[in-house]
Amino acid sequence: MSEPSHEPPHVHVYGNGGSAKIWLDPLKLADTHYSDHRTSEILRIIEDHKTRFLRQWRERFGADG
Repeated sequence: MSEPSHEPPHVHVYGNGGSAKIWLDPLKLADTHYSDHRTSEILRIIEDHKTRFLRQWRERFGADG
């Protein structure tokens, strides 16, 4: 098991010349270095897979994450 995170569940996105950090619950942008259009697209994709991301977070870091 990895070291527990001291932050709420989130994902990092890297690529295409940018990066972003997205809180998962509730879904909220923490930081981005993408255009507004690309950020909207990223948020939509993460929302579509939010349940799976949260499940994986809890498997890795535990329920208290």
